[in-house]
Amino acid sequence: MNSKILFSGLLVFIFSASNLLFGQCSSISFSHQYEIDNFATSHPGCTELTGTLNINDSQPGNITNLNGLSQITKVKNLKIIDNIALTNLNGLNNLTAITDGNSSGNLFIVDNTNLQDLDALENLQEVLRDIRVVNNASLTSIQGLHNIVITTPEITIIIEENPLLVSLSGLSSIPPQAGFLKISNNELLTNLNGLNNLTELSQRLEINHNPNLINFEGLNNLTTIGGEGMLIYFNPSLESFNGLESLISVEDAYINGNTALLNIEALSNFTSSADSFGIVNSPLLSNLNGLENLDSVNYLSFGGLNNLNDISALSNVNMSTVNYLSIGACPQLSVCAYTNICQYLDDPSNEALISDNAPGCASRQEILQACGLIGIHENISSEKFTIHPNPTNGAFTISGINEGTVQISDSRGRILKTFTLGKDETSLNVLSEGVYFVNVTNNKGSSTKQLMKI
Repeated sequence: MNSKILFSGLLVFIFSASNLLFGQCSSISFSHQYEIDNFATSHPGCTELTGTLNINDSQPGNITNLNGLSQITKVKNLKIIDNIALTNLNGLNNLTAITDGNSSGNLFIVDNTNLQDLDALENLQEVLRDIRVVNNASLTSIQGLHNIVITTPEITIIIEENPLLVSLSGLSSIPPQAGFLKISNNELLTNLNGLNNLTELSQRLEINHNPNLINFEGLNNLTTIGGEGMLIYFNPSLESFNGLESLISVEDAYINGNTALLNIEALSNFTSSADSFGIVNSPLLSNLNGLENLDSVNYLSFGGLNNLNDISALSNVNMSTVNYLSIGACPQLSVCAYTNICQYLDDPSNEALISDNAPGCASRQEILQACGLIGIHENISSEKFTIHPNPTNGAFTISGINEGTVQISDSRGRILKTFTLGKDETSLNVLSEGVYFVNVTNNKGSSTKQLMKI
Protein backbone atom coordinates (compact mmCIF):
# COMPACT_ATOMS: atom_id res chain seq x y z
CA MET A 1 0.00 0.00 0.00
CA ASN A 2 2.78 2.42 0.97
CA SER A 3 4.57 1.70 -2.29
CA LYS A 4 1.40 2.55 -4.26
CA ILE A 5 0.99 5.84 -2.42
CA LEU A 6 4.64 6.62 -2.98
CA PHE A 7 4.32 5.81 -6.69
CA SER A 8 1.19 8.02 -7.05
CA GLY A 9 2.94 10.88 -5.33
CA LEU A 10 5.92 10.43 -7.62
CA LEU A 11 3.65 10.68 -10.69
CA VAL A 12 2.11 13.91 -9.39
CA PHE A 13 5.57 15.30 -8.74
CA ILE A 14 6.78 14.30 -12.21
CA PHE A 15 3.70 15.85 -13.86
CA SER A 16 4.07 19.08 -11.91
CA ALA A 17 7.78 19.21 -12.58
CA SER A 18 7.24 18.64 -16.30
CA ASN A 19 4.77 21.52 -16.42
CA LEU A 20 7.23 23.81 -14.69
CA LEU A 21 9.94 22.55 -17.02
CA PHE A 22 7.88 23.95 -19.88
CA GLY A 23 7.05 27.08 -17.88
CA GLN A 24 3.40 26.11 -17.33
CA CYS A 25 1.11 26.10 -14.33
CA SER A 26 -2.65 25.87 -13.92
CA SER A 27 -5.27 28.37 -12.72
CA ILE A 28 -4.18 30.80 -10.02
CA SER A 29 -6.27 33.17 -7.92
CA PHE A 30 -4.82 36.11 -6.00
CA SER A 31 -6.78 37.76 -3.21
CA HIS A 32 -3.89 39.24 -1.18
CA GLN A 33 -0.95 41.44 -2.08
CA TYR A 34 1.58 39.10 -0.47
CA GLU A 35 0.50 36.28 -2.82
CA ILE A 36 1.36 38.47 -5.80
CA ASP A 37 4.63 39.62 -4.25
CA ASN A 38 5.69 35.99 -3.63
CA PHE A 39 4.56 34.59 -6.99
CA ALA A 40 8.05 34.26 -8.48
CA THR A 41 9.16 32.34 -5.38
CA SER A 42 6.09 30.13 -5.03
CA HIS A 43 5.89 29.40 -8.78
CA PRO A 44 9.45 29.54 -10.08
CA GLY A 45 9.67 29.30 -13.85
CA CYS A 46 5.91 29.63 -14.35
CA THR A 47 5.40 31.87 -17.39
CA GLU A 48 2.22 30.36 -18.86
CA LEU A 49 -1.06 29.56 -17.11
CA THR A 50 -3.08 26.78 -18.71
CA GLY A 51 -6.03 28.05 -16.68
CA THR A 52 -7.39 31.38 -15.46
CA LEU A 53 -5.42 34.16 -13.78
CA ASN A 54 -7.91 35.62 -11.34
CA ILE A 55 -7.09 38.81 -9.40
CA ASN A 56 -9.85 39.65 -6.93
CA ASP A 57 -9.16 41.57 -3.74
CA SER A 58 -10.46 39.76 -0.66
CA GLN A 59 -10.44 42.95 1.41
CA PRO A 60 -10.91 46.48 0.04
CA GLY A 61 -7.52 48.07 -0.59
CA ASN A 62 -5.51 44.89 -0.05
CA ILE A 63 -4.12 44.52 -3.59
CA THR A 64 -2.26 47.68 -4.64
CA ASN A 65 -0.01 46.51 -7.49
CA LEU A 66 0.75 43.58 -9.80
CA ASN A 67 4.51 44.01 -10.00
CA GLY A 68 5.17 40.46 -8.84
CA LEU A 69 3.57 38.96 -11.97
CA SER A 70 6.14 40.18 -14.49
CA GLN A 71 7.21 36.65 -15.52
CA ILE A 72 3.75 35.76 -16.91
CA THR A 73 3.52 35.78 -20.72
CA LYS A 74 0.36 33.78 -21.46
CA VAL A 75 -2.88 32.84 -19.67
CA LYS A 76 -6.06 31.04 -20.66
CA ASN A 77 -8.28 33.77 -19.17
CA LEU A 78 -7.50 36.98 -17.30
CA LYS A 79 -10.00 38.32 -14.78
CA ILE A 80 -9.18 41.47 -12.82
CA ILE A 81 -12.26 42.15 -10.74
CA ASP A 82 -13.13 44.35 -7.76
CA ASN A 83 -9.72 45.72 -6.80
CA ILE A 84 -10.42 49.20 -5.46
CA ALA A 85 -6.80 50.23 -4.74
CA LEU A 86 -5.33 49.14 -8.07
CA THR A 87 -4.43 52.18 -10.22
CA ASN A 88 -2.61 50.45 -13.09
CA LEU A 89 -1.73 46.99 -14.37
CA ASN A 90 2.05 47.35 -14.21
CA GLY A 91 3.46 43.89 -13.75
CA LEU A 92 1.55 42.42 -16.67
CA ASN A 93 3.80 44.14 -19.20
CA ASN A 94 5.13 40.83 -20.57
CA LEU A 95 1.70 39.30 -21.17
CA THR A 96 1.33 38.59 -24.90
CA ALA A 97 -1.65 36.21 -25.18
CA ILE A 98 -4.95 35.40 -23.49
CA THR A 99 -6.05 32.15 -25.10
CA ASP A 100 -5.87 28.38 -24.93
CA GLY A 101 -6.09 28.19 -28.70
CA ASN A 102 -9.53 26.62 -28.46
CA SER A 103 -12.63 27.91 -26.67
CA SER A 104 -11.33 30.22 -23.96
CA GLY A 105 -9.52 33.52 -24.10
CA ASN A 106 -11.45 36.02 -21.99
CA LEU A 107 -10.24 39.39 -20.70
CA PHE A 108 -12.44 40.79 -17.92
CA ILE A 109 -11.53 44.11 -16.27
CA VAL A 110 -14.47 44.87 -14.01
CA ASP A 111 -15.26 46.98 -10.93
CA ASN A 112 -11.78 48.40 -10.35
CA THR A 113 -12.66 51.77 -8.86
CA ASN A 114 -9.29 53.53 -9.16
CA LEU A 115 -7.84 51.85 -12.24
CA GLN A 116 -6.79 54.66 -14.61
CA ASP A 117 -5.45 52.95 -17.73
CA LEU A 118 -4.57 49.64 -19.37
CA ASP A 119 -1.17 50.76 -20.66
CA ALA A 120 0.64 47.78 -19.14
CA LEU A 121 -1.17 45.51 -21.63
CA GLU A 122 0.47 47.13 -24.66
CA ASN A 123 2.37 43.91 -25.47
CA LEU A 124 -0.83 41.87 -25.45
CA GLN A 125 -1.29 40.58 -28.99
CA GLU A 126 -3.97 37.90 -28.85
CA VAL A 127 -7.36 37.57 -27.16
CA LEU A 128 -9.50 34.77 -28.49
CA ARG A 129 -13.08 35.31 -27.40
CA ASP A 130 -14.27 38.00 -25.00
CA ILE A 131 -13.19 41.51 -23.91
CA ARG A 132 -15.16 43.20 -21.14
CA VAL A 133 -14.15 46.51 -19.60
CA VAL A 134 -16.96 47.34 -17.19
CA ASN A 135 -17.56 49.73 -14.29
CA ASN A 136 -14.09 51.16 -13.81
CA ALA A 137 -14.87 54.58 -12.36
CA SER A 138 -11.44 56.19 -12.94
CA LEU A 139 -10.51 54.60 -16.27
CA THR A 140 -9.62 57.26 -18.85
CA SER A 141 -7.94 55.16 -21.55
CA ILE A 142 -7.99 51.68 -23.07
CA GLN A 143 -5.10 52.50 -25.40
CA GLY A 144 -3.12 49.59 -23.94
CA LEU A 145 -5.27 47.20 -26.00
CA HIS A 146 -4.21 48.66 -29.34
CA ASN A 147 -1.87 45.79 -30.34
CA ILE A 148 -4.40 43.01 -29.84
CA VAL A 149 -4.91 40.71 -32.82
CA ILE A 150 -8.26 38.96 -32.42
CA THR A 151 -8.45 35.58 -34.12
CA THR A 152 -12.14 34.66 -33.82
CA PRO A 153 -15.02 36.31 -35.73
CA GLU A 154 -17.40 35.68 -32.82
CA ILE A 155 -15.64 37.85 -30.24
CA THR A 156 -17.71 39.82 -27.73
CA ILE A 157 -16.60 43.35 -26.84
CA ILE A 158 -18.35 45.17 -24.00
CA ILE A 159 -17.24 48.65 -22.91
CA GLU A 160 -19.68 49.73 -20.22
CA GLU A 161 -20.00 52.09 -17.25
CA ASN A 162 -16.61 53.76 -17.52
CA PRO A 163 -17.61 57.37 -16.77
CA LEU A 164 -14.21 58.98 -17.52
CA LEU A 165 -13.40 57.07 -20.71
CA VAL A 166 -13.04 59.53 -23.59
CA SER A 167 -11.98 57.32 -26.51
CA LEU A 168 -12.23 53.81 -27.95
CA SER A 169 -8.99 54.19 -29.91
CA GLY A 170 -7.50 51.20 -28.07
CA LEU A 171 -9.82 48.95 -30.11
CA SER A 172 -8.33 50.02 -33.44
CA SER A 173 -6.94 46.55 -34.17
CA ILE A 174 -10.19 44.60 -33.85
CA PRO A 175 -10.91 42.47 -36.94
CA PRO A 176 -13.51 43.21 -39.64
CA GLN A 177 -15.83 40.47 -38.31
CA ALA A 178 -16.95 40.31 -34.70
CA GLY A 179 -19.90 38.91 -32.76
CA PHE A 180 -21.41 41.25 -30.16
CA LEU A 181 -20.44 44.88 -29.54
CA LYS A 182 -21.91 46.83 -26.62
CA ILE A 183 -21.03 50.44 -25.78
CA SER A 184 -23.04 51.57 -22.78
CA ASN A 185 -23.04 54.18 -20.01
CA ASN A 186 -19.74 55.84 -20.92
CA GLU A 187 -20.47 59.43 -20.02
CA LEU A 188 -17.65 61.23 -21.87
CA LEU A 189 -17.70 59.35 -25.18
CA THR A 190 -18.73 61.62 -28.07
CA ASN A 191 -18.04 59.22 -30.96
CA LEU A 192 -16.97 55.65 -31.69
CA ASN A 193 -13.64 56.29 -33.38
CA GLY A 194 -11.44 53.26 -32.89
CA LEU A 195 -13.94 50.80 -34.35
CA ASN A 196 -13.12 51.71 -37.94
CA ASN A 197 -11.99 48.20 -38.96
CA LEU A 198 -15.36 46.68 -38.17
CA THR A 199 -17.45 45.60 -41.19
CA GLU A 200 -19.76 42.91 -39.80
CA LEU A 201 -21.36 41.91 -36.50
CA SER A 202 -22.90 38.45 -36.43
CA GLN A 203 -24.80 38.81 -33.14
CA ARG A 204 -25.70 42.33 -32.02
CA LEU A 205 -24.80 46.02 -31.83
CA GLU A 206 -26.01 47.69 -28.66
CA ILE A 207 -25.34 51.36 -27.94
CA ASN A 208 -27.20 52.87 -25.01
CA HIS A 209 -27.08 55.45 -22.22
CA ASN A 210 -24.03 57.32 -23.51
CA PRO A 211 -25.05 60.88 -22.57
CA ASN A 212 -22.55 62.75 -24.77
CA LEU A 213 -22.47 60.52 -27.85
CA ILE A 214 -23.50 62.69 -30.82
CA ASN A 215 -23.05 60.31 -33.77
CA PHE A 216 -21.64 56.95 -34.87
CA GLU A 217 -18.40 58.16 -36.43
CA GLY A 218 -16.03 55.22 -36.12
CA LEU A 219 -18.48 52.64 -37.50
CA ASN A 220 -18.07 53.98 -41.03
CA ASN A 221 -17.22 50.58 -42.53
CA LEU A 222 -19.94 48.56 -40.82
CA THR A 223 -22.22 46.97 -43.45
CA THR A 224 -24.10 44.11 -41.77
CA ILE A 225 -25.57 43.30 -38.36
CA GLY A 226 -27.07 39.85 -37.82
CA GLY A 227 -28.39 37.96 -34.81
CA GLU A 228 -30.41 40.24 -32.54
CA GLY A 229 -29.65 43.25 -34.71
CA MET A 230 -29.15 46.87 -33.66
CA LEU A 231 -30.35 48.38 -30.40
CA ILE A 232 -29.81 52.14 -30.10
CA TYR A 233 -31.52 53.64 -27.09
CA PHE A 234 -31.40 56.46 -24.54
CA ASN A 235 -28.43 58.38 -25.92
CA PRO A 236 -29.74 61.89 -25.13
CA SER A 237 -27.17 63.84 -27.21
CA LEU A 238 -27.33 61.65 -30.32
CA GLU A 239 -28.15 64.01 -33.21
CA SER A 240 -27.66 61.84 -36.26
CA PHE A 241 -26.67 58.42 -37.54
CA ASN A 242 -23.58 59.84 -39.23
CA GLY A 243 -21.01 57.08 -39.33
CA LEU A 244 -23.47 54.39 -40.45
CA GLU A 245 -23.42 55.37 -44.13
CA SER A 246 -22.16 51.90 -45.14
CA LEU A 247 -24.85 49.96 -43.30
CA ILE A 248 -26.87 47.81 -45.71
CA SER A 249 -28.74 45.20 -43.69
CA VAL A 250 -29.75 44.60 -40.08
CA GLU A 251 -31.57 41.60 -38.67
CA ASP A 252 -33.54 43.81 -36.29
CA ALA A 253 -33.38 47.56 -35.51
CA TYR A 254 -34.79 49.16 -32.37
CA ILE A 255 -34.18 52.90 -31.91
CA ASN A 256 -35.71 54.38 -28.77
CA GLY A 257 -35.48 57.46 -26.58
CA ASN A 258 -32.76 59.37 -28.43
CA THR A 259 -34.29 62.73 -27.59
CA ALA A 260 -31.86 64.92 -29.59
CA LEU A 261 -32.08 62.87 -32.80
CA LEU A 262 -32.62 65.24 -35.74
CA ASN A 263 -32.15 63.00 -38.77
CA ILE A 264 -31.33 59.49 -39.94
CA GLU A 265 -30.12 60.50 -43.40
CA ALA A 266 -26.91 58.49 -42.98
CA LEU A 267 -28.97 55.30 -43.41
CA SER A 268 -29.37 56.02 -47.13
CA ASN A 269 -27.73 52.69 -48.11
CA PHE A 270 -29.85 50.66 -45.70
CA THR A 271 -32.04 48.25 -47.69
CA SER A 272 -33.38 45.47 -45.48
CA SER A 273 -34.28 44.34 -41.98
CA ALA A 274 -35.19 40.67 -41.78
CA ASP A 275 -37.26 41.16 -38.64
CA SER A 276 -38.23 44.66 -37.54
CA PHE A 277 -37.37 48.33 -37.85
CA GLY A 278 -38.69 50.81 -35.34
CA ILE A 279 -38.05 54.35 -34.16
CA VAL A 280 -39.87 55.60 -31.06
CA ASN A 281 -39.63 58.48 -28.60
CA SER A 282 -37.39 60.79 -30.61
CA PRO A 283 -39.41 64.02 -30.42
CA LEU A 284 -37.21 66.18 -32.70
CA LEU A 285 -37.19 63.85 -35.70
CA SER A 286 -39.27 65.50 -38.44
CA ASN A 287 -38.85 63.06 -41.32
CA LEU A 288 -37.58 59.61 -42.19
CA ASN A 289 -35.23 60.71 -44.95
CA GLY A 290 -32.53 58.08 -45.20
CA LEU A 291 -34.95 55.18 -45.51
CA GLU A 292 -35.66 55.73 -49.21
CA ASN A 293 -33.85 52.50 -50.10
CA LEU A 294 -35.48 50.37 -47.42
CA ASP A 295 -37.11 47.62 -49.43
CA SER A 296 -37.99 44.74 -47.11
CA VAL A 297 -38.92 44.53 -43.44
CA ASN A 298 -41.21 42.32 -41.40
CA TYR A 299 -42.37 44.67 -38.65
CA LEU A 300 -42.40 48.44 -39.22
CA SER A 301 -43.05 50.75 -36.28
CA PHE A 302 -42.91 54.49 -35.57
CA GLY A 303 -44.27 56.15 -32.45
CA GLY A 304 -43.85 58.98 -30.00
CA LEU A 305 -42.29 61.19 -32.68
CA ASN A 306 -43.81 64.54 -31.76
CA ASN A 307 -42.31 66.47 -34.67
CA LEU A 308 -42.62 63.85 -37.42
CA ASN A 309 -44.51 65.28 -40.39
CA ASP A 310 -43.08 63.42 -43.38
CA ILE A 311 -42.87 59.66 -43.97
CA SER A 312 -42.48 59.87 -47.74
CA ALA A 313 -39.16 58.00 -47.43
CA LEU A 314 -41.22 54.85 -46.78
CA SER A 315 -42.89 54.99 -50.19
CA ASN A 316 -40.45 52.46 -51.66
CA VAL A 317 -40.93 49.78 -49.02
CA ASN A 318 -42.17 46.54 -50.52
CA MET A 319 -45.22 46.12 -48.29
CA SER A 320 -45.62 42.49 -49.32
CA THR A 321 -42.71 41.82 -46.93
CA VAL A 322 -44.48 43.60 -44.04
CA ASN A 323 -46.56 41.65 -41.52
CA TYR A 324 -47.27 44.50 -39.12
CA LEU A 325 -47.38 48.30 -39.49
CA SER A 326 -47.59 50.68 -36.53
CA ILE A 327 -47.71 54.48 -36.77
CA GLY A 328 -48.82 56.23 -33.61
CA ALA A 329 -48.44 59.28 -31.38
CA CYS A 330 -47.11 61.48 -34.18
CA PRO A 331 -49.30 64.57 -33.74
CA GLN A 332 -47.80 66.48 -36.71
CA LEU A 333 -48.20 63.63 -39.19
CA SER A 334 -51.21 64.18 -41.46
CA VAL A 335 -50.13 62.51 -44.72
CA CYS A 336 -49.73 58.74 -44.78
CA ALA A 337 -51.55 57.99 -48.04
CA TYR A 338 -48.67 56.62 -50.09
CA THR A 339 -49.48 54.00 -52.69
CA ASN A 340 -47.70 51.14 -50.94
CA ILE A 341 -49.23 51.99 -47.55
CA CYS A 342 -52.66 52.38 -49.17
CA GLN A 343 -52.42 48.95 -50.74
CA TYR A 344 -51.30 47.39 -47.47
CA LEU A 345 -54.09 48.93 -45.40
CA ASP A 346 -56.73 48.16 -48.03
CA ASP A 347 -56.33 44.46 -47.27
CA PRO A 348 -58.17 43.89 -43.97
CA SER A 349 -56.08 40.80 -43.26
CA ASN A 350 -52.94 42.94 -42.93
CA GLU A 351 -52.28 43.91 -39.32
CA ALA A 352 -51.81 47.59 -38.49
CA LEU A 353 -52.10 49.97 -35.57
CA ILE A 354 -52.68 53.58 -36.63
CA SER A 355 -53.60 56.04 -33.89
CA ASP A 356 -53.04 59.46 -32.31
CA ASN A 357 -51.62 61.13 -35.40
CA ALA A 358 -52.86 64.34 -37.05
CA PRO A 359 -56.17 64.31 -39.00
CA GLY A 360 -55.67 62.49 -42.27
CA CYS A 361 -53.45 59.89 -40.64
CA ALA A 362 -55.17 59.40 -37.30
CA SER A 363 -56.67 56.01 -38.12
CA ARG A 364 -56.65 53.26 -40.68
CA GLN A 365 -59.95 54.57 -41.99
CA GLU A 366 -58.64 58.12 -42.42
CA ILE A 367 -55.64 56.91 -44.40
CA LEU A 368 -57.85 54.75 -46.61
CA GLN A 369 -60.11 57.72 -47.20
CA ALA A 370 -57.12 59.85 -48.17
CA CYS A 371 -56.06 57.02 -50.47
CA GLY A 372 -59.45 57.22 -52.17
CA LEU A 373 -60.31 53.72 -51.05
CA ILE A 374 -63.18 54.70 -48.76
CA GLY A 375 -64.37 58.19 -49.70
CA ILE A 376 -64.62 57.57 -53.44
CA HIS A 377 -65.80 53.96 -53.35
CA GLU A 378 -68.46 54.46 -50.69
CA ASN A 379 -69.70 58.00 -51.31
CA ILE A 380 -69.15 58.84 -54.99
CA SER A 381 -68.61 55.41 -56.46
CA SER A 382 -70.44 56.34 -59.66
CA GLU A 383 -67.74 58.84 -60.52
CA LYS A 384 -64.19 57.92 -61.46
CA PHE A 385 -61.60 60.34 -60.10
CA THR A 386 -58.51 60.39 -62.34
CA ILE A 387 -55.61 62.78 -62.85
CA HIS A 388 -53.77 63.11 -66.13
CA PRO A 389 -51.08 63.49 -67.17
CA ASN A 390 -49.37 61.98 -64.14
CA PRO A 391 -46.47 62.71 -63.88
CA THR A 392 -46.91 66.25 -65.18
CA ASN A 393 -44.59 69.15 -65.90
CA GLY A 394 -47.21 71.67 -64.80
CA ALA A 395 -50.85 71.60 -65.90
CA PHE A 396 -53.09 68.62 -65.19
CA THR A 397 -56.73 67.65 -65.62
CA ILE A 398 -59.11 66.02 -63.16
CA SER A 399 -61.68 63.75 -64.76
CA GLY A 400 -64.65 61.87 -63.37
CA ILE A 401 -65.73 64.58 -60.92
CA ASN A 402 -67.53 67.69 -62.15
CA GLU A 403 -67.58 69.85 -59.04
CA GLY A 404 -65.73 70.33 -55.80
CA THR A 405 -62.81 72.00 -54.11
CA VAL A 406 -59.29 70.91 -54.99
CA GLN A 407 -56.41 71.27 -52.53
CA ILE A 408 -52.76 70.61 -53.36
CA SER A 409 -50.57 69.63 -50.40
CA ASP A 410 -46.99 68.48 -49.99
CA SER A 411 -45.59 65.49 -48.10
CA ARG A 412 -45.68 67.49 -44.86
CA GLY A 413 -49.40 68.07 -45.18
CA ARG A 414 -49.06 71.78 -45.97
CA ILE A 415 -51.78 73.10 -48.30
CA LEU A 416 -50.01 74.90 -51.14
CA LYS A 417 -52.81 75.70 -53.61
CA THR A 418 -56.62 75.62 -53.68
CA PHE A 419 -58.84 75.46 -56.80
CA THR A 420 -62.54 75.35 -57.54
CA LEU A 421 -63.14 72.47 -59.91
CA GLY A 422 -64.55 73.58 -63.26
CA LYS A 423 -63.66 77.25 -62.74
CA ASP A 424 -59.94 77.52 -62.03
CA GLU A 425 -56.97 76.20 -63.96
CA THR A 426 -55.40 73.20 -62.22
CA SER A 427 -51.65 73.53 -62.40
CA LEU A 428 -48.43 72.94 -60.48
CA ASN A 429 -46.52 75.55 -62.48
CA VAL A 430 -45.34 77.56 -59.48
CA LEU A 431 -44.27 74.48 -57.51
CA SER A 432 -40.94 72.68 -57.66
CA GLU A 433 -40.47 69.10 -58.82
CA GLY A 434 -41.62 66.46 -56.38
CA VAL A 435 -44.57 64.45 -55.07
CA TYR A 436 -47.84 66.23 -54.21
CA PHE A 437 -51.29 65.20 -53.05
CA VAL A 438 -54.49 66.28 -54.78
CA ASN A 439 -57.56 66.23 -52.54
CA VAL A 440 -61.02 66.69 -54.06
CA THR A 441 -63.95 67.40 -51.74
CA ASN A 442 -67.62 67.84 -52.65
CA ASN A 443 -71.01 67.04 -51.16
CA LYS A 444 -70.55 63.37 -52.03
CA GLY A 445 -67.28 62.83 -50.20
CA SER A 446 -63.57 63.41 -50.31
CA SER A 447 -60.66 61.64 -51.92
CA THR A 448 -56.93 62.15 -52.33
CA LYS A 449 -54.57 61.00 -55.05
CA GLN A 450 -50.85 61.34 -55.52
CA LEU A 451 -49.44 63.52 -58.32
CA MET A 452 -45.82 63.87 -59.35
CA LYS A 453 -44.31 66.94 -60.98
CA ILE A 454 -41.23 66.40 -63.15
